[in-house]
Amino acid sequence: MKDIKWIKVVFWLSAIATVLVVLWWATVFYFVGQQTGESMSNFAVCLFAPTAECNLLRGMAWLQGINPYEPIAFLWTLSLTVFAWFANRSLKA
Repeated sequence: MKDIKWIKVVFWLSAIATVLVVLWWATVFYFVGQQTGESMSNFAVCLFAPTAECNLLRGMAWLQGINPYEPIAFLWTLSLTVFAWFANRSLKA
């Protein structure tokens, strides 16, 4: 029974962390979008992939004094959330 409680704690903490990482992405690329005149939807791939264009745009944010967004943070938090969700479901069965 204690395992289920810990898995729920891990799930909720990782879900909150995932939301915070998405907010970090949105903040960085909102400012980048203001500089480039592009819509944030053009930067959606930057949420999870470190492409050359995304790295250039992250560098633009860094030059403006904004902490550059790291896609690996999204991938780790999302992976942990999904893992905890599946673990919780399997322990309930």
